[in-house]
Amino acid sequence: MSTDNWGESLLKKVNNACNFSENYYLVLFKEGHEQILTELMSYYDNLMLTRLELDEKPSKIRERISKALFLRLTAITSKNVVAKLSSLSIIPSYIRTLSSAHFKTCDRIWCYAGDQSTDCNYYSKRGLLMTVYLSSIPFFINDNSENYYDTKYYIEESLNNIIKITSLKNKLNSFGVEQIPILRYFLS
Repeated sequence: MSTDNWGESLLKKVNNACNFSENYYLVLFKEGHEQILTELMSYYDNLMLTRLELDEKPSKIRERISKALFLRLTAITSKNVVAKLSSLSIIPSYIRTLSSAHFKTCDRIWCYAGDQSTDCNYYSKRGLLMTVYLSSIPFFINDNSENYYDTKYYIEESLNNIIKITSLKNKLNSFGVEQIPILRYFLS
């Protein structure tokens, strides 16, 4: 992806660069820009998983998730592409598409980590990871540390904070604190 605006002009340039017949991209991607964006994000996820398979899998689930998320952000595409895709997320017509693509990325990371949940934990795990993923994007874009050490630290700390919150909630629930009306709102 270049620095061109995401739109018809870029698609036509790519179409011509590939020596396709005029507007052939419309045949390949009948659903338009959203389908192209979905395929692109899926392609990046596949690259992430392929790269992860080359390394030994960390023993702890949290380390697997951290490693996968860090790799997905920092090693699959350039900062410029990450920033460009991130900027699309504020365009109303792409919000649903990108939200779905980010959820799928988080799902693939959890599957890589070994998660097999099928109950409501399936959604809560992916939703919580998505908050870390999305908050890490602007952090990464602005990270100038060597080998993106600051981004790695940010991801690890964000995951630790989620685990601490979940752990605290479980402890409070075990004491029956959910019966106190004001606390019930924060624990549900």
